[in-house]
Amino acid sequence: MSDTTRPPRWRPLAILLGVVLAVTALKVGRPVLAPLAAGIFLAMLAHPLRVRLARVVPDWLALTLTGLALLAGVAAFLAALGWSVAAVAEELADRREALSAAAERARGWASARGIPVPAGSSASEGGGAPNGLAGAVTRALGLLGSALGELLLALAVAVLGLAEERELRRRIRRAVGGRGADETLAVVDESAAAFRRYVWVKTLTSAITGTASALLALAFGLPLAWVWGFLAFLLEYVPSVGSLLAVVPPTLMALAESAAGDGGGLGRAAGVLAAFAAMQIVLGNVVDPKLEGRLMRLSPLGVLLAIVFWGWLWGALGALLAVPLTVALAIASRHVPGWRGVATVLAGDGVDEERK
Repeated sequence: MSDTTRPPRWRPLAILLGVVLAVTALKVGRPVLAPLAAGIFLAMLAHPLRVRLARVVPDWLALTLTGLALLAGVAAFLAALGWSVAAVAEELADRREALSAAAERARGWASARGIPVPAGSSASEGGGAPNGLAGAVTRALGLLGSALGELLLALAVAVLGLAEERELRRRIRRAVGGRGADETLAVVDESAAAFRRYVWVKTLTSAITGTASALLALAFGLPLAWVWGFLAFLLEYVPSVGSLLAVVPPTLMALAESAAGDGGGLGRAAGVLAAFAAMQIVLGNVVDPKLEGRLMRLSPLGVLLAIVFWGWLWGALGALLAVPLTVALAIASRHVPGWRGVATVLAGDGVDEERK
């Protein structure tokens, strides 16, 4: 007797083909899909502000004020980031000659031991070359223009999403109807609430990390202590990877001061590296878990894999959105028959606890 309940043999191949096509579409559509996802998350984040404002002012004014608040927040972030980069560039420019001499000594040491080191380019060797300063500036301006374009698109999507939120809900109910519409809207509402909790808690942990980094920089007498704190604050938004990257800038500054002969030597740079690494380990393994609790219910390995995957798909923006996107996928999987296993793999056993 044949087993009629056995799935067709072609089903695994069809699923694999569907996954490949979906990933390819996400990769190819990155210039549009990544800002679209960022805009949707910005709208989710700003939605409570718009609701509160709509209670005291007309709806159109509440939408306008919410849009202006988003624009002001992004402008303040970009201004602070630009100020930080300019301050670091100015500080390193004062040590340029010492850093060049140190790089030459390191290159000679490596060459004497048979370690291949690419020769550095100078203004005399390639001032007009594509890989010279002019080429670097051109590439940087291109990246900046692309980033600003994506940012404007994300803000436009956020404002339009806030404006059309009620109408979109009505259209979903008319198009899907019944239980399907309730499940779809439940996924959206649950994802939005989880994302807002994640952002606020992550902001708190990032502020703690930034403050601790600035205090450590002051304790070691590093210049631009507030810059290292601000960079640590920003990098903390990238889970797992950001805390590792935050150790690098202050260590490089300590090495630059050592090369410039400002005191401390390599021992001071090693102390900076050890102190910042220890601070990140303590915050990442003690403070952050206590504050975030089981909020996202993602394992550290799952977070790292999500960052690698979404970073490969969408670059830096994908890495920033990796955790919210993965949590949204887990929440959606809980509402799709036959996909509960995906939710359990992504978010652990806690997904079942929330349904009780």
